[in-house]
Amino acid sequence: MKKINWPDHLTNLLVVILGITIAFYLEGWKESKKSYKLEQQYLSSLATDLHSDRIYLDTLLVINRSMEKSLNILTGATIGKAYNEDSLLFHVYSTQYIPPFQPQSVTYESLKSTGNLDLIKDFELRNRIVELYEQFYRGSKEYDKALTNHTDSYVQPYFIRNLDFIDGGRVKTDFLKDKEVRNMLFAEKSIAQMRTTFYKSLDSQLDSLIIQVDRAIEK
Repeated sequence: MKKINWPDHLTNLLVVILGITIAFYLEGWKESKKSYKLEQQYLSSLATDLHSDRIYLDTLLVINRSMEKSLNILTGATIGKAYNEDSLLFHVYSTQYIPPFQPQSVTYESLKSTGNLDLIKDFELRNRIVELYEQFYRGSKEYDKALTNHTDSYVQPYFIRNLDFIDGGRVKTDFLKDKEVRNMLFAEKSIAQMRTTFYKSLDSQLDSLIIQVDRAIEK
């Protein structure tokens, strides 16, 4: 009976195991590097989107302030406060210019649809990104929708039917005494203020998330 060289067999077995282990390690390392590179690409793209959203949102907040100023003047005029008759038409038009917040969401939607959200290893960061898009951005759409619906359903139709132009830049002021005008303008003012409050909260969320994403890039 042939004698088995157990030490030699054991050595060969260990070499095989070691080779397999190294192969798995190298494959895992390559996948990790690939995932990290992809994560960095997504984060860089997200950072670009978020910076763009922040600039756009700040522009909307400026527009909101102008619209709210006009609403303050108009609602004040309906309850007897002084106003500049020459600028009345400008304030009427300001109540009807309501650009919505339209964030850049291609990168996030790509992450979500491809199941690659888990590429973002930082659990807190990933949750904050999801919260921004799924809660805050959706919330902004609801406020935009509420304000636009009110304007389209009440404000614009009323003014189209009832404004009486004196010339190209002035209108008769009788409409300011109408209770319907007072009610619809105060309602629009209330919705606009709630939207601005939400926008400011969104602006704060964007600020802190941008800082967090920027830090996570090439960390």
